[in-house]
Amino acid sequence: MEIAMNNDAANKTSQTYLDFWLEILQAILEGNDTPQGFYPILAANQDKLNEEFRILWRDWTTAIIDTEDYPEALIITDIVSNFSSLIKEFPLGNRAQNIEISITGLEMTQKIYSREVFPLNWARNQHNLGNAYRDRIFGDETENIKQGLAFYHNALEVFTPEEFPEDWARTKNNLAMAYAQRIRGKKAYNQELAFANYQDALEVYSREAFPRQWAMIQNNLVENSIKKSKNKAYNGEIAIKYCQSALQVVTREEFPLDWANIQHNLAAIYLFISNGERLDYLEIALTHSQEALQVFLREKNPYEWAFTQRTLGFIYKEKGEIKSATECLQLSLEIFTPALLPRECFGSALLLGDTAFITQNWTVAIQGYEKAIEAVEKRREWATNEAARQEIQSDAIDVYIKMVQACINDGQIEKALETVERSKSRNLVELLANSELYPKDASDSLKQELRRLRSTISSIRQLAQVDNNSTFNRDSFQGFRSSETSSYTREYIAQQRELLQEYQRQLDVVFAQCQELDPAFTLTQEVKPITVAEIRDLIDSHTAILEWYIGTDSFQIFIVTQSSLEVVQFDKAELENLEVWNKQYLEALFNNTETWQDNLSEWLSNLSQILRLEEILNHPALANCDSLLLVPHRYLHLFPLHALSVSQQTWKRFNQETPHLQPPANPCLLDCFKKGVRYAPSCQLLQRVQQRQRPPADTRTLFAIQNPTEDLKYTDIEVEVIKRDFTPADILSKQQATKTALIDNLETLAQAHYVHFSCHGSFDFQTPLISSLILAGAIESTDSPTPTGQKSLRLRSGGQANPAKCLTLQDIFATLNLPKCRLVTLSACETGLTDTTKQSDDCIGLATGFLYAGSQGVLSSLWSVDDFATAYLMIKCYENLATADMAVALNTAQIWLRDATQSKLLEWIGELKLDSKSTQDIKGFLGSYDSDEKPFESPFYWAAFCAIGN
Repeated sequence: MEIAMNNDAANKTSQTYLDFWLEILQAILEGNDTPQGFYPILAANQDKLNEEFRILWRDWTTAIIDTEDYPEALIITDIVSNFSSLIKEFPLGNRAQNIEISITGLEMTQKIYSREVFPLNWARNQHNLGNAYRDRIFGDETENIKQGLAFYHNALEVFTPEEFPEDWARTKNNLAMAYAQRIRGKKAYNQELAFANYQDALEVYSREAFPRQWAMIQNNLVENSIKKSKNKAYNGEIAIKYCQSALQVVTREEFPLDWANIQHNLAAIYLFISNGERLDYLEIALTHSQEALQVFLREKNPYEWAFTQRTLGFIYKEKGEIKSATECLQLSLEIFTPALLPRECFGSALLLGDTAFITQNWTVAIQGYEKAIEAVEKRREWATNEAARQEIQSDAIDVYIKMVQACINDGQIEKALETVERSKSRNLVELLANSELYPKDASDSLKQELRRLRSTISSIRQLAQVDNNSTFNRDSFQGFRSSETSSYTREYIAQQRELLQEYQRQLDVVFAQCQELDPAFTLTQEVKPITVAEIRDLIDSHTAILEWYIGTDSFQIFIVTQSSLEVVQFDKAELENLEVWNKQYLEALFNNTETWQDNLSEWLSNLSQILRLEEILNHPALANCDSLLLVPHRYLHLFPLHALSVSQQTWKRFNQETPHLQPPANPCLLDCFKKGVRYAPSCQLLQRVQQRQRPPADTRTLFAIQNPTEDLKYTDIEVEVIKRDFTPADILSKQQATKTALIDNLETLAQAHYVHFSCHGSFDFQTPLISSLILAGAIESTDSPTPTGQKSLRLRSGGQANPAKCLTLQDIFATLNLPKCRLVTLSACETGLTDTTKQSDDCIGLATGFLYAGSQGVLSSLWSVDDFATAYLMIKCYENLATADMAVALNTAQIWLRDATQSKLLEWIGELKLDSKSTQDIKGFLGSYDSDEKPFESPFYWAAFCAIGN
């Protein structure tokens, strides 16, 4: 048969690819469509099995399939289907790219292989697509398995055990393998599903009728038996029996690759049950690995060869033969590279790092861990949603911890700090970077729509995949306000996923418009890790950064200035002290608030000692610093580090230029840095924030929410005084401050330079995305129903708030855009809290939500704050903002409130020129104190607020 193809390509490369495809066509037409006859052609042309070929081949083939010449289109479809199945199993070249070519071909054939006309071809095509997606390397692993399962189930609609028993059994076996690999859901349940489908397949694949297929299912059951329970010895015995059963059929002479695969599995089983102690088992494992390598050759079976080298390396490591282990693992990594096989690379690289760590070979350990981190980041790049990226990061957090320690041990402090930054706030950094990515020549309306859809999709994805098994259970702490224990219903999650599909369709349309303007435009971009040089660019010569990093056996503080970088290490005992303090502090905060409040100074004094703050502050690097940037890690985000106690001697050393000052009775970190103490979730996130352009400082416009629930009387005074210094000042006050009104005023909000929320707030540890600023009409009786499946927020007053009527964190991510905003002030409770349960340290909270929305800085709180004290702290802070930056304005106000006597407060309040009723209320409140008494000296009143960002 003559195949006619239009070749519009003028260049030589395209002609080369076309000649290659014509050679494939000819071979298949001549009957060389078996691996033995076909693979030599592919082996000789491995350099052509790439993305360029895939795209050209797709275009050429589609042009033929779409023609009206149906007989020719059908022949081409048969050839493409055959080729796609063969290349998927081709053992040489770029395995990931081979699978992508296979998927492309199988998807093209669906145009001809419809279920109605060719039900058998359609079903086999669905089965083959299931295989391809199950083994797919590119893309999101969870989604790939999900798609593979769907294709298998499609195939089973045609392949019934009565009509097509062999096809049914084959599909059941592969379906079982997919369930065994599934990441989503409970592992034990997935293994049960796998086992059930293997048993189904064995109803057809009996040893007598299908000996080879029967034997390979016995082999597949090995992994299933290992994972089914925690009894290693028992599981190992069952797994060995499966292998022995398979070997009764599979011989090296008749089925060499299958035989080698079983030998490798036996090696893995004996390694598994040896537990690092049974040397006899390790010797047996070594023998089986070496036998597998007699068949698995690097030239012919590179993937299997590399996998066996990894297992061999593990065995040598357990035997204490570190040199041999290192050599095997390095060989494995020659095939398992981060770019092409990141999941496999991660396993080999992590094992290499751990092996070298044992002998303190820091150079090799760092090489291994660095490759493992590259593999993690490649997997994150391929993941399609934030939840998957966060899970990948969390599951691999140990490699970052080990890399940091190895670098410190090797004296590579810069690389250690850069690794710390690579592990922090990655999702948020990437979201920020991508939210500012637009096509060339895009209109403002297109940019706005693109941002809206990306933000909305991101927030729904996180909510739809919410983990209700958070390790931090806020409900065990009966504090001021806690979330209900009930989780979202399946119905509500299903609604969110339907919404997600609709928004994704809208985004596809907008993305097409973007590509018409800019063909090179993509929705995401690679975010390169921040370097130490770039970290230093964030600060001036009189500012220091203190960045914490909490590992599994120790923790560190990095001290960074423009001219120095030091690290202070804390041992396991000190980490244990910190963990105990953290647990007790949070229990007191949420369960015994009055006692916590009365003893807060003591809590902070103890934390200061645990963190060795005096030693840190006496470090020579801080000698000339008058400003501090704090970058906490994990649960340290929940604590007012700026209020940690310092000694009188340390205070004097930092205030030598002002000897006339009276030392505070109980000085803290704030007192040592006259140009302010501020926070950042990570240095890279701060870098993104600093890169934003904002209007000149001489323009001051305000948008404020004022007392929407009408039960915080001092917030009215707060906003009424603050707004005097702004023109214009747009205020949504009391009953006007509904969610509907806020949404209606989004354009006004987008023009504001300063945004102020004076209201109730609540953070939900179980579902951070419904953490809320409470708006008018949101508070309901405890009997009021909330929208289907949603949770409500309980307030300290005993009532509850409906998240649908609040400004939730999800709303902030999805709808707010603050392109001109210099500062958002969240004068409310718990607005600075963040989800600390995730190892990825993504700092998901209201404060970071507003950074994402566009603000350069945020003032937020760490606990349920006092209405009176907060109102006057905020008024003083805004007074200071006229001549100072965010951190200095807040810190100066905090020190002022702490040190102000009753008489000084009354004098200052007189200067505010309030109405007579407000003045009388305040005098009545302060009248119970003596004139020289300091009503707000306790850190409870002033230390809750933090300055975050630029």
